[in-house]
Amino acid sequence: MKINNKIVIPISIIVTLPFLIALFSKKSYTIEREVVIFKKKEIVFDYLKMLNNHEQYDNIFLLDQKMTKKYTGTDGKEGCILFWISDESKIGKGELEIKKITTNDSIIVEKRYLRPHKYKETNIIVAETESSGITKVRWVINGEAGFPLNLNMMFVNFEDDLGKNLDLSLENLKNNFEKQK
Repeated sequence: MKINNKIVIPISIIVTLPFLIALFSKKSYTIEREVVIFKKKEIVFDYLKMLNNHEQYDNIFLLDQKMTKKYTGTDGKEGCILFWISDESKIGKGELEIKKITTNDSIIVEKRYLRPHKYKETNIIVAETESSGITKVRWVINGEAGFPLNLNMMFVNFEDDLGKNLDLSLENLKNNFEKQK
């Protein structure tokens, strides 16, 4: 009987310890990046508020050109939802929903990942006038990784991983406007 306890207790500790750590670990993250675009704020904002334009610069949509997409609601208006399904395991299934638009200022989009992991992010995209004909776009992602997915936050640097994707998305956005010259 004592032999069993010598085996069972350490195995129990090894199995439950990560879950206990995850229970009390950080569950949210914030990532912020910005880019300067040489276009008027109104032009940039009108582009940003359309979900179908996100397909042209948001890195998640550029990783799988074959993904299935479906829209509900009116694009560029609060309540519009873009659903996506990808066979790529890294992309999975999810949806974007325009939650709030402050005309010529900001757009709040909720990005809900449904597969392979279920979590959501709030994306706040702000267009600010730098000077005449120059706009600074600031993109802030506030995310939540619930238990036990938050255990990954101890081993994965979300700032680096998601920050790289955000940098690529903003670079794509800037390049799209530079091609329009």
